Amino acid sequence: MSAVIPLVMEDLKLSHFRVGFIMSGFFIAYALSQFPAGYLSDRFGSKKVITIAGFLSALSNLFFSFSTRLYHFISFQILNGISQAGAYAPAVKLVGNWFPQSRRATALGIFLTCIPIFTIISYWLSSFLGESFGWRSAFFVPFVILSCVALIGFKVIRDLSEGKQWTQTGEERDSDFSASSIKTAILSNRPLWLLGACLGGISFIEYTYLMWLPTFLFETFEITIVKAGMFSSIYPLLGIPARFITGWICDFCFHSRKKTLIITALIGVTILCFILSNTSSFLWTILILGGIGFSIQLTEPLIFALQMDITPGRYIGTGASLVNGISSIGSIVAMVGPGFIIDTFHSYRVLFLILSGAAFAAVVSLLFVPEGKRDELC
Repeated sequence: MSAVIPLVMEDLKLSHFRVGFIMSGFFIAYALSQFPAGYLSDRFGSKKVITIAGFLSALSNLFFSFSTRLYHFISFQILNGISQAGAYAPAVKLVGNWFPQSRRATALGIFLTCIPIFTIISYWLSSFLGESFGWRSAFFVPFVILSCVALIGFKVIRDLSEGKQWTQTGEERDSDFSASSIKTAILSNRPLWLLGACLGGISFIEYTYLMWLPTFLFETFEITIVKAGMFSSIYPLLGIPARFITGWICDFCFHSRKKTLIITALIGVTILCFILSNTSSFLWTILILGGIGFSIQLTEPLIFALQMDITPGRYIGTGASLVNGISSIGSIVAMVGPGFIIDTFHSYRVLFLILSGAAFAAVVSLLFVPEGKRDELC
């Protein structure tokens, strides 16, 4: 949606805050649905959860494209948030199933390159569709794409790696997922909550840029929607090499110390966001945004690799959903908060200073999370 926000605002006469309010419906539903999605993936397998979520997300985009009233927009964003929650944690669990602990950081990094790759595609495609055919087309086309992807995923996804089988009986598995066992393994796991708080700061930064960057470039430098979408893609573009090499950097340059690498990257983000708040040059703005995009997207695969290390194996999906659910608070704030700040101060400078502070707060949260010591596979 971020690439066509200016078109939506112009067509529907909405303020920055109201657009953010619509998007907040997505992230509130996303946050509340995380834990159930992770639990269902642990209990019934990721394949079923991801397939159903994919089709529901496709339908939510279709309905959104035909919406005319504010409550329609919010309702279908809520449906989309519920659907999207059914993809992330179950997908993380799949990686945990397929790869041993020693290879998970690299595997997650490669897998999560899908996020910046398709963010770039969505920026370009949505900008083109929005300017050529109207903003509604930017939601109808994803309906077709997501329907095809969900169908293909149902055919090719496997819950376990080849030759690997569950050793538990159905009765044992039911016992494993009792309320008391989940409370002990997940809800009482203090490092998971701190890791979620750290990822919350990261998510606030990441989604603020992903959501508001095209609008920032459009309004500040008075370029076209298409150009704003193209230059905004620099941010996720550098996330591709960042996510791809994050495991290699962690294993060979930081001796598998995931926490140390995450803190180093976040300190860089703290500094770059502060510099951005005092920059008026278009060239320097793009370069700094690229640096922020590289650094912030370097951290996410390592966060979930660390989460796998400190979570009992059979609860990886539930643990990932807890961390991602807590972090969604940052995503929700990123939808409403920046719009309010922009409308209040009529400037992005204050926003960038707040983002700098959020990066530093994430560093502080991570300081209290131990490096994982768990050696067993899931």
